Amino acid sequence: MLDFSRFDKIAREVIEFSEEEARALKADVVGTHHILLAALKRTDAEIINVLARYGLDYNRFYNGLVDIVGIGDSERVQGTTPGYRRVVTRDVKRLAALMRENMVTLDVLVTAAISDNTDITDMVLRSLDFDKRLFIRNMLNQGDEEMGPDGPNMSDEEIFENYTTNLNEKAKSGEIDPVIGREKEISRMVEILSRRTKNNPTLIGEPGVGKTAVVEGLSEKIVSGDVPYYLKDKIIYKVDLTMLVAGTKYRGDFEDRIKKLLERAKNDDTVILFIDEIHNIVGAGGSEGSLDASNILKPYLERGDIQIIGATTFDEYRKYIEKDSALERRLQTITVEEPTVDETIKILKGIRKKFEEYHRVKITDDALIEAVTLSERYLTERFLPDKAIDVMDEAMSKKRTKVKGEDSSKILKEQLESIIEEKKAAVLKQDFLRAARLRDEERIIEDKISKDSLEAANKYEVVDKSVIEEVVSTWSGVPVSQMTDNELLKLRNFEKKLSDRVIGQEEAISVIDRAIKRSKVGLKDPNRPIGSFLFVGPTGVGKTYLAKRISYELFGDENKMTVVDMSEFMEKHSVSKLIGSPPGYVGYEEGGRLTESVRKNPYQVILFDEIEKAHPDIFNALLQILEEGRLTDSKGKVVDFKNTVIIMTSNAGTSDLKKKNTYGFGGGNETENEAIKGKVDKALKEMFKPEFLNRVDEIVVFNTLNQEAVKKIVNLEIEKIKSRIKDKYELEVTDDFLTHVAKEGYSDTYGARPIKRVLMKSLEDVISEEIVRGQIQPGDKVILDFKDKVVVNRE
Repeated sequence: MLDFSRFDKIAREVIEFSEEEARALKADVVGTHHILLAALKRTDAEIINVLARYGLDYNRFYNGLVDIVGIGDSERVQGTTPGYRRVVTRDVKRLAALMRENMVTLDVLVTAAISDNTDITDMVLRSLDFDKRLFIRNMLNQGDEEMGPDGPNMSDEEIFENYTTNLNEKAKSGEIDPVIGREKEISRMVEILSRRTKNNPTLIGEPGVGKTAVVEGLSEKIVSGDVPYYLKDKIIYKVDLTMLVAGTKYRGDFEDRIKKLLERAKNDDTVILFIDEIHNIVGAGGSEGSLDASNILKPYLERGDIQIIGATTFDEYRKYIEKDSALERRLQTITVEEPTVDETIKILKGIRKKFEEYHRVKITDDALIEAVTLSERYLTERFLPDKAIDVMDEAMSKKRTKVKGEDSSKILKEQLESIIEEKKAAVLKQDFLRAARLRDEERIIEDKISKDSLEAANKYEVVDKSVIEEVVSTWSGVPVSQMTDNELLKLRNFEKKLSDRVIGQEEAISVIDRAIKRSKVGLKDPNRPIGSFLFVGPTGVGKTYLAKRISYELFGDENKMTVVDMSEFMEKHSVSKLIGSPPGYVGYEEGGRLTESVRKNPYQVILFDEIEKAHPDIFNALLQILEEGRLTDSKGKVVDFKNTVIIMTSNAGTSDLKKKNTYGFGGGNETENEAIKGKVDKALKEMFKPEFLNRVDEIVVFNTLNQEAVKKIVNLEIEKIKSRIKDKYELEVTDDFLTHVAKEGYSDTYGARPIKRVLMKSLEDVISEEIVRGQIQPGDKVILDFKDKVVVNRE
């Protein structure tokens, strides 16, 4: 239960109205952004005028909020965000002390809400270009301009209390989620902390792998006594570096504040300081003529006066810490690897209970496993266990928001409060008979509330695999149908479905089918793309169309495909179009066309059209994709291609083939097709390096089209036209008409591409003319024949 006893009347009213703001926005939880909305309605308050001078008012903040999170769909408010709880329980107390207020006033509450960096408020303020740091600094210094922001007499102990969080206390009170599977990292941390010198471990790992959780795990072990004797009395304090810097308006303020903090830690050998995002200390608080935090910290570390634990990412460590060799040599790094799928499943099972209690929703074991496996497979830009925990959290939130119905317990509580007030009034008037009756009503309502609470405790919605699939589908853009167990069942008909739509290329389709199945059942190297193919053949035989159909059958949409026209990459420097411009060049911030496309949509077909036109150096980038399933962009970020299908098309070896008396190049018979394959094989060896050809899964040679194949293609196109007009007209064509369109619609130069144009003239134009002239009426059956010219018959 949140305690608002230290809040003044206006601050309490804003807290109450924040729930109304959440309800108006149909949010399921109250956040700090709702506090700020409620506060901005208090136009009579001085702080609202201050915010207006910074360009912030109710309408602007409301519109910015809706732009980012939109309007929800929840029927009722069912809780608060972690940021909200942190602000109203901890941050307001700290800021009240800094602002020298005895109570939590509206000024304190608004400043605390704005200073929180973890809630939606921060995102909205950033989008509005609100100068948060300047606002907080001015609020902290508005009282007495002659005094520093900490006041004249703030002691080391008060500084320590205001700017650190006791993780041991949080572990004792059960506020820390269970830490599972990090024994190796915790043991290594214990070893480093036990050293005589250079005993400052620093955890390095990708975002979301659990660096902070490892430190929290150590605090839990200290509390439970599961550590060596020399660590049993240690207390881990997490330093709030943002608050430490905030409000340091005058030169020397920051140095004084951090010196007091470090002196307090120095004088108490039980203290271990935990600095999350430790790279931020490089430059923190520094200004002209003053020291930054790292330079103040280094002498304490050198003398061994204090112990710290740091945490940062590989990129930030390399960018900030490695450059400062004096700081780096005093820190002992521990690499925190991303946990495996099995380890993540154990982690989720360990923290499941806390999430179930918070959301009042149960989650099945199958759903937990699905959250891990699908997040690992589809959310490739993020890391376990963070992405799996987020999927589980959102799935439970999604289920929770679908629970409809009136919150009867809230109505009963309001009735109870009203009766209690009436009872007090009756006692004051000495109307004891009425007071006794009201007391009986009070007990009845209390019993109802107790009963409702018990029923609610036993009534949980259940999150199953389908909810997890919906969440991952929303995040990744991959259709739910592609994530289900039916995927392998669909592959049974994969070859048939392709053959039904792509005519005359049965051999090519069979090769592709075998390669895709090898990959999907797990027999293929998992670090390579799903499949990589080089489609070779004359123009107009279905190479690009087959790529579209593969995209549709595998990913549910023909548009899940990025087409790269390789004629745009004839220059050596044009590789920057794929991976992004180098630093210092125009377009560096935009990223590469290919890498950004795959980063946004990791499940798709990549079609490199007319690959032979590209500059030879472009193939070096493709080698990395084909062999390792990844590509590093110009910013040094690795883009995962393991879930893509790579298709390259080429006309190599087919340019000198000529039409001979029948459809296609040589009529599509086996002898002619074998001749094509021989020419293609020779041309490919002359055109491409062996290391490129060896990395392609399959070189797929497309056959020329014979008369029968072209007729089938014509039939497919006519079926499309039939479906468009089926509501008004019935359409049939004779075999003579089919033969005419097939003959006119295929050429040496363009293959089967002219078929649509021939149909437009011979069918669409003819029928539309007859309809306009009134010769064809709705409901008529139209038969198209060919006798020296197109003949229209109707029944």
